[in-house]
Amino acid sequence: MTEPPPTGGSPSPQEGSAAGGSTPAPAEANVGFGDSPVASLRDSPQPAPWARNTLIATFVAVAVLGVLRIDERVRNLDDFRVDLASARVEQAPDWMPPKERASLAEAAASTGKVSIHDVGLPEFVAGRIETDPRVARVLGARRRHPDSVEVLVELRRPVALVEGGGRLAAVDRDGILVPGDFGKQPLPRIRGGGGDFPAPGKTFGRAVVEGAAVAAALPEELVMPLGLTTLDVSAVEKGGGILLVRKAAKGTTALSVEWGRSPASPEAELDPAASAKVARLRLAATRFPGLRGLKSVRLGFDELVVVPL
Repeated sequence: MTEPPPTGGSPSPQEGSAAGGSTPAPAEANVGFGDSPVASLRDSPQPAPWARNTLIATFVAVAVLGVLRIDERVRNLDDFRVDLASARVEQAPDWMPPKERASLAEAAASTGKVSIHDVGLPEFVAGRIETDPRVARVLGARRRHPDSVEVLVELRRPVALVEGGGRLAAVDRDGILVPGDFGKQPLPRIRGGGGDFPAPGKTFGRAVVEGAAVAAALPEELVMPLGLTTLDVSAVEKGGGILLVRKAAKGTTALSVEWGRSPASPEAELDPAASAKVARLRLAATRFPGLRGLKSVRLGFDELVVVPL
């Protein structure tokens, strides 16, 4: 007895084929993410390579033309011109008095207005500033849009004040005269250098040069608190050393610290290093607070030597 065929179902592929019906088309390849619409790969043809390249080339050309037009407009605007007569010191070290900052800016100023796009403009401004005797060297220069040039410089820092002929002048670590009024700065004084003062930016004689090297090696926290505010360089030209002198005042005793040869001396290698001398001076100040009770301290020997009163 033959069982009746199932009802309500759809014929299988084999049955459809056997019944002479058409074979259903294969399923399309689809890509989908979550609930997003399914996109048929068969329905998304890729553009031809030549069309894509043409589109990219057109975009680049339009962008370049836009930049060139903007640049040309900037060149023609007065708002983008550097006023060489307007100079200012944006940042300066704490040791530089406000008056000297203003003087440096005034010396750096020139005349006229130029386009910020002019070739060689930063170099021109830097070259002008480099000639100032306060400037040791120019570290860099660049344009700062819309209308300025920035120059970074290394300044000559005064380490001592040179006395002579009723005059007072600041000197840097290399013995070069630094223009400006630094008389109120807490700096040691160099005495006994002799000779005339050089022009600003020029070097003093040997005695002052060696005294400046010693002043640069001395830590600030030792010089002023210990009262060693005078560097006597009068013996340098005769082959002698440098003395750090503390004057006799009320409640204090006269004291001389024999530094010996300066780091700038041709014979400096015969002495201990400057760092060793500073360490010995610290040791003496620790053992004898404020160097009280001492007549002299000698730093130029192999070991620290102190002479009591």
